[in-house]
Amino acid sequence: MARWLAVLLAWPVLRHHTFNLGALLPANRPLESPRAARPERRHTHPKVITKKIMAARSASEVLRVVEKERSNPKLDFFAMAAAWARMAKMQRSISADVLTDVFLADFIAMTRRFAKSAGAEPKRNVRLVANAFWATAKLDQRMCSRLASLQSSLAQAAKQTAKHMQAQHVANTIYATATLSESLDASLLNVLPALAVQAEKVSSDMKAQEVANVIWATAKLSEAGGDSLLSVLPTLVVRAKEVSSDMSAQAVANVIWAAAKLSEAGDNSLLTVLPTLAVQAKEVRSNMSAQDVCNVIWATAKLAEVGDDALLGFLPSLVLRANRFAGCP
Repeated sequence: MARWLAVLLAWPVLRHHTFNLGALLPANRPLESPRAARPERRHTHPKVITKKIMAARSASEVLRVVEKERSNPKLDFFAMAAAWARMAKMQRSISADVLTDVFLADFIAMTRRFAKSAGAEPKRNVRLVANAFWATAKLDQRMCSRLASLQSSLAQAAKQTAKHMQAQHVANTIYATATLSESLDASLLNVLPALAVQAEKVSSDMKAQEVANVIWATAKLSEAGGDSLLSVLPTLVVRAKEVSSDMSAQAVANVIWAAAKLSEAGDNSLLTVLPTLAVQAKEVRSNMSAQDVCNVIWATAKLAEVGDDALLGFLPSLVLRANRFAGCP
């Protein structure tokens, strides 16, 4: 400090002379040479990855986006769930080339790792688990049973996150499980009790389509030995009556089918909702597909066998609708 002060005081004299600046620096402080700038490797931000996934136009493009980021430490479960959801919406693009893609096995394994750690942060991952499980269920037939191990991991993650699920998450997960009913194993069946508990809690928030999906799934799973959801039916019946006027043609047909299927097995829990559904069925009958019409006609006959005639008055208009599909006058 004293040396610099001396320099300042002597500046009027020194400014007319040349001198060695190095001599003025402290002896123990060498001159620093500029360091060469090292290029830093920047990783793609998760939001950018997800944006690229959602912009992909085929399942193959989705795989390429994820493959490019496979070593990116910022690649997260959000992006992986988005990738499966995108592929589910473009399932027609899943060709033989996709099924034999060398990266597909790694893609499945990467998602399994995320699913297995989802329980550590259940609130954060609940939506991702539900979405990924729904997507893999949609893709099950297209992927030719390649997803069994992943679905098992996602089912376990769904069990761990179930208590944080909102109505839509619960409905989608239950529906996805039901679509896999032909290949149900212990891991898929084990998630149902936790889903049943949560469905009871959030049933009042379910929309018409969600109620219909859960009721349909309950009947479908009951056929496959998964009867954990039967206890929720009374609550679902109450909600179905409240939202029946919002049900689409397919939703109405699915609930009527479920009522007949359960009644066939000796469970008449859904019979009380049939008069309400009959009213809505008349409103949406012109939108019923051939499959919807077949399901309702079959259900009407089955329900008549147990003495329930709530839908019989609707039968003539159904026959007319069926004739149109058959090309009859």
